[in-house]
Amino acid sequence: MTGLTPELQIVALALAASLAVGLPVRVLGAGTTVNLLIGLSRFVRHRRLALGALALAGGLGGAWSLERVRDLATGILL
Repeated sequence: MTGLTPELQIVALALAASLAVGLPVRVLGAGTTVNLLIGLSRFVRHRRLALGALALAGGLGGAWSLERVRDLATGILL
């Protein structure tokens, strides 16, 4: 996705977000989607620390894959 222009990246993200929100409502119905979101929020609330650690690890892994960030980190540490 980095090969796309920033404008196309914004359009792609907006399309993905609209599908993520609209598709379950269209397929399952509004009431079922709301119930699923309530269940998901309970799941997230009870596993907040584990999900936060997973998100942090993913963010650090993604940042480490960027060459400039990796060079900066190794320059600071070494």
